[in-house]
Amino acid sequence: MINEPPRRERVGAWLLLLGTTVAGVGLVWDIQWHADVGPDTFFTLPHLVMYLGSAISGTTSLAVVLLTTRAADRAGAITVLRVFRAPLPFLLCGTAAAVGLLYGLADLWWHTVYGFDVTPTSPPHVAMSLMSLFDTVGLTLAFMLMRRSASGRFGLAAAVATSLASLVFLAYSTPPLPGVHSVVLAITAVAVILVAATAGALRSPKAVAMIAATYAVVQVVLWVFPMPATKLYAESLGLGLRDYVVGVPVMPITFPMATPLAALAFAAGMHFAARRNWAPRTTVPVLGAVAGTLVALGYFVVPVFEPEPLTLVAGPVVGALAAWIGWQLGSVGRAASQESKELSHV
Repeated sequence: MINEPPRRERVGAWLLLLGTTVAGVGLVWDIQWHADVGPDTFFTLPHLVMYLGSAISGTTSLAVVLLTTRAADRAGAITVLRVFRAPLPFLLCGTAAAVGLLYGLADLWWHTVYGFDVTPTSPPHVAMSLMSLFDTVGLTLAFMLMRRSASGRFGLAAAVATSLASLVFLAYSTPPLPGVHSVVLAITAVAVILVAATAGALRSPKAVAMIAATYAVVQVVLWVFPMPATKLYAESLGLGLRDYVVGVPVMPITFPMATPLAALAFAAGMHFAARRNWAPRTTVPVLGAVAGTLVALGYFVVPVFEPEPLTLVAGPVVGALAAWIGWQLGSVGRAASQESKELSHV
């Protein structure tokens, strides 16, 4: 019989996904606002949408922790402050949301002192981006625990697609490296890790291929939304657009556009390897190298960043390492799911 987490955690996982999605839309919109209009405050609407997403995730996590604390079925929950019982995904997402909102106060101070900030490397932005790592781990783990259901597998693919926006923003802060484009390599690593983590958790080529579809939908939405939303909101405030507006979605154009191809290639390789009973320790790095090459190559087909030829040489190496890391992380999530099932029968 298929065993799943309690209903409160299943509903909570979808609300976490909603929070991450809202925060990602707010982030893309906020960056578009900076590019097309410029001046903002902490209370500019794109900024508030970003924090609304964190508030949804934080409130959801708190509710699930409180419900788990008073529930009879608390298998696998972690004791916090000797009082509360918290499922790990919601502890991670709740902590990320709480710390992110606290850093929001630092962001408010930054805006008050310096006005608008136009760089992802401002201290509040870096801190909030780091919290997105915790949020991504918690969100994906929440759906890994639901991997035995079709909705859980679809939710994991959607979580991977929606989490990528925040992690790409964090990758902007990668320090430069000689001879290669370090930001492209960082984005490549993030994309491959997320694909491989899904593969490691689900061991299903179909589920990995589903990432291609969900990511394509997310990419279309984020391409279509920010520019008209920015224009309408600016007009409502009596503001005009800059004279040198480039007419493209500033952040989505830097997303790894070849991710659907990388996910499909990874899925096809998994299917091929499974039919021949090849061990993951040899096939996963090879599939990662292929996926890493595709993602890095996408930035040469659409040269958003200044091309650095050695980046294509480093792409397969980064992809192979990232795939192995992602596979191990996914396997940990798979083991946690199995452990949760066993504990529920104790």
